[in-house]
Amino acid sequence: MRLRLSPGIFYVCLAYLCLSGWALADGGATPVTRQDDAYHFAAFADGRHDGSFAEWWYFNLVEPEQGVQAIFAYSIVDPTNRSGRGLSSVLAVAYVAGGPHQEGAYMPPDSFAASADQADVTVGPGGRIEVIDDGRYRIVGAVSGAHSIAWNLGYTRQSDSWFAADRRHVGRFPWEQMSWLVYMPSASVSGP
Repeated sequence: MRLRLSPGIFYVCLAYLCLSGWALADGGATPVTRQDDAYHFAAFADGRHDGSFAEWWYFNLVEPEQGVQAIFAYSIVDPTNRSGRGLSSVLAVAYVAGGPHQEGAYMPPDSFAASADQADVTVGPGGRIEVIDDGRYRIVGAVSGAHSIAWNLGYTRQSDSWFAADRRHVGRFPWEQMSWLVYMPSASVSGP
């Protein structure tokens, strides 16, 4: 039997292997704190490249008994609107019978607020992440368009956080940096 990969699949696999090796090359696990999952704009801002800043918090869930999978993301791009294209958003995708349904709420960056101490985030009137303690978050949101998706979920961490990259240089210029933290690699999820 021969396995054939299309060029697209080959490059995806190659990128995955490179990123995995790159992340694991950092060596031992770094202790993760609440502040590591907080809002980091102040630490990256330099007055010249602020329009390139983006940060997001991503959550997902799988509920096999009801046949539901979902993802939720809260984000900010160019917080000071230096480029004139700054954006804050809340996004939800529900994978249910009848196909996936994606809806988002997109607002100017001044609709976003977040803590530099922990991942307490507010986007617009209804999108919110609340840190309850080191291992528990509550996420709330509602987005609508062709479909309405609303959630109010508690996440309880079930495994250790993974700090894959901390201010890793990813480009040609010193200011091109990225951090990558998986705060809850697995969690139990509860809510209506």
